[in-house]
Amino acid sequence: MLLAALLPAELLSLLSLLTALLSLLTAVLLLTALLAVLLLSTLVAGELALLVPLLGLGRMLATAALSLVSAELLLTATLALLSLTALLLSSLVTGELALLVPLL
Repeated sequence: MLLAALLPAELLSLLSLLTALLSLLTAVLLLTALLAVLLLSTLVAGELALLVPLLGLGRMLATAALSLVSAELLLTATLALLSLTALLLSSLVTGELALLVPLL
């Protein structure tokens, strides 16, 4: 409250916008780092083939065509979720999930 009394409204609005952008940037960087660690751990474990359905889903969603919203998209999304679950379980079993601890 003291800060609001000392600063003009425009500067206070700019500071709140910068704070929101900083938190958004931090979240994007955290998710990027998490994806990089997951990719590295799967590459080390030789399980990179588990990510193939995720790549197919990304390609399908990138085209954004309405005809793709079909059973194939639903099947690909289901396979992507199953492969991600299998990836996390295999990382847990092989002890590579400890690589994610610094990100948390």
